[in-house]
Amino acid sequence: MSPRAGQLLPGPCRTLVNRPGRGRRTVAQVAACLEALGPRPPARALEVGCGGGAVAAFLAGARNMEVVATDLDPREARVALDRRPPGARLHVAVMDAARLALAGGGFDLVVAQHMLHHVPDWQGAVREAARVLRPGGHLIWIDLALPRWAAWLLAPFAGRIGVFTRAEVEAAFAGAGLRVRQRRRAGVLHRLVLEKTGE
Repeated sequence: MSPRAGQLLPGPCRTLVNRPGRGRRTVAQVAACLEALGPRPPARALEVGCGGGAVAAFLAGARNMEVVATDLDPREARVALDRRPPGARLHVAVMDAARLALAGGGFDLVVAQHMLHHVPDWQGAVREAARVLRPGGHLIWIDLALPRWAAWLLAPFAGRIGVFTRAEVEAAFAGAGLRVRQRRRAGVLHRLVLEKTGE
């Protein structure tokens, strides 16, 4: 598959994304979101745009889930694979978040953290995340959502990056059949736990 402009991170961005402190903070955010899902833990999870794989390794290791981790960048996928805990059920693949080569309804949990703003077709990525979730499954989404004025300023770059406001991304989730169960916000950083409505 040939990557589209704006989806592969340049070297300095990869270094920033994969620094250890950031991975620990993101794992803690995902762990907090998992608490909202109740006592029955998900068995099968997908992490879309896994980057260096800290969250995927946490889900497969500490949470004992079967995990598929995807990233468009083969270099990031290799880093994620190298991070696999011994004996963990963690599979890593190179895939476009907006065109997942995965069967529908196959996952209890999808995690999309700090990646949607890298995807020009972010609406397609939202639809794909919903498609691969089973009814009653959950999506954990952590990312930037811009105020309207900032989205307007960045609109010329929308062909290379994902540009969206909170209202736009929540409307895309609702349109894909995902209902917000929990919402947290710190400035432009938003954290949602969503549930796929029954079919």
